[in-house]
Amino acid sequence: MRNKPLLWTSSIFLLAFLFQPLAMTGMQNIRKLDETERRRFTADYTKARKYYLEGKKYMRKEQLDKAYEKFLKSVETNSTFAESYVEIGNIYMKKSMYDEAIEEYNKGVNAYLKLEAYVAEGILKETASRREYDVYARDLYRDLYSQKFTIPPKIYLFLGSAYFRKGMIKEALEQFEKALEINPDYGEAHNNLAVIYFLSHQYDMAWRHMRLAEKFGAKVNPKFVEDLKKASPEPEKNN
Repeated sequence: MRNKPLLWTSSIFLLAFLFQPLAMTGMQNIRKLDETERRRFTADYTKARKYYLEGKKYMRKEQLDKAYEKFLKSVETNSTFAESYVEIGNIYMKKSMYDEAIEEYNKGVNAYLKLEAYVAEGILKETASRREYDVYARDLYRDLYSQKFTIPPKIYLFLGSAYFRKGMIKEALEQFEKALEINPDYGEAHNNLAVIYFLSHQYDMAWRHMRLAEKFGAKVNPKFVEDLKKASPEPEKNN
């Protein structure tokens, strides 16, 4: 089962196909873990990753209920495994359950904040350097350091898409802008903003973000470009 396309694009999480503000309190609420807690955390994280990967296999087969069970078990095992919350949100999106999707995406944001706080505070660093934690350290640090301690912008893309599906255009725009704050070269976010500005009759901004979407590799549907041309000619200068 696939999400139904909206407007002009084919990508599952683009507006043209397809957070509430969160207090960043994770750093304030983190305490140092003792040795037993560290071992339990790393063991649980490894188990949570195993359930997550099993869930992804079911997702590829479009077996959403089985996938949901695995992702749920993942976050029940380790509540900081943010990607499983994201996948649960994706399942709700496929089922057009947008309020539930927003809730799960926000849980993913909070999980990333907590996990980043653990690493930033050095809580896990010494254990990750030990041989018994090599696999854990590789997976966790690859996930986090590749993000440069930022929440993955795709979560804001997904949140914005859910808001858009609910007709909450202002909230959707805010989330796509958040994604671009993290990664200004995020073509899909530019594409979605182009659609929003088009619908808002702000055609110069629509052209600007459409060209940026193309520049950064997003697939822009030709029909959208045609509609934009009919609505307003492209400005001579675009940044």
